[in-house]
Amino acid sequence: MSDYQKFQAEILDVKLTVEAANTFTADFINCNAADFAIEKVGDTIKLIQKKRVQINRNWHTWIIEGMCEVKITLPASLEFCRIAAASGIVIVQGLQLKQLEVEVSDGTATAKDVQADEVSLFCEDGIANGKNIIVRKLCKISTDNGVSKLSGKLNFPYELSVVCENGLTDSEEEEQRELYAADNLPDAAAIGGTAASPAQYRVYCENGIATYNLI
Repeated sequence: MSDYQKFQAEILDVKLTVEAANTFTADFINCNAADFAIEKVGDTIKLIQKKRVQINRNWHTWIIEGMCEVKITLPASLEFCRIAAASGIVIVQGLQLKQLEVEVSDGTATAKDVQADEVSLFCEDGIANGKNIIVRKLCKISTDNGVSKLSGKLNFPYELSVVCENGLTDSEEEEQRELYAADNLPDAAAIGGTAASPAQYRVYCENGIATYNLI
């Protein structure tokens, strides 16, 4: 499956976890694989949820068995990964790629330990969370209503913007720059960036909380 360079997913109401591995795999936990379609076209793999599954499970079953979850593994190096979810939880971790896009209408969008040219995490209502995100160009983490959070060390040089239109804003950028001065961390050249074009990190929330923390 190493020939596949692009991954796309359309999710309705499950937890989707995407992790780095040597090959493509798909595991369906507490849900029926028949409710999903996997399409392979050219260098692209698509995962499509055909119908909602959580709505048919009572609270007792949900508490005992846990949330319906799909676990996907992909080759660590990709060109493109795009995930759209109507609701639920999306977690992407350990990938190295050119572009990552995660959009969740109601729930949580999370990226951990990702290296990319560009990363975009958006949640309309809920939480958008990026941890240890290294980008060569642009990282955008945004919510309309909820919490937008970026944490971990940023590649240097960078420009950081943390904005909440209506709510709370908190940033530990000063501590981040002191850390670079003390530890002499690798700069953007180590991942293909240049000092002439610093990485852009933008954390935005319209209503709620926008934060940047070192840990």
